[in-house]
Amino acid sequence: MSDPWFRPYARISYQPVTWQGWAVIAAMAAVAVPLGIASVIYAKAHPLMAWTAGIVAVVSVAVGHVIVVWKMDREYRRR
Repeated sequence: MSDPWFRPYARISYQPVTWQGWAVIAAMAAVAVPLGIASVIYAKAHPLMAWTAGIVAVVSVAVGHVIVVWKMDREYRRR
């Protein structure tokens, strides 16, 4: 559990290296993508629902990014 789940990739990105890393990415996408789509679809008809879906989508991406930064392998050097 203490091993890093991600490693730096192309200076500004990250690459999952364990199944836990892939699970974080999959969970983040499973929440953010449908809610982001729902936010766009309901923008005119139900603005409160659209705002709520959009906020939850952005928060899920932010939480996923915090997990990535927390579990990043900072000592990894590409050879």
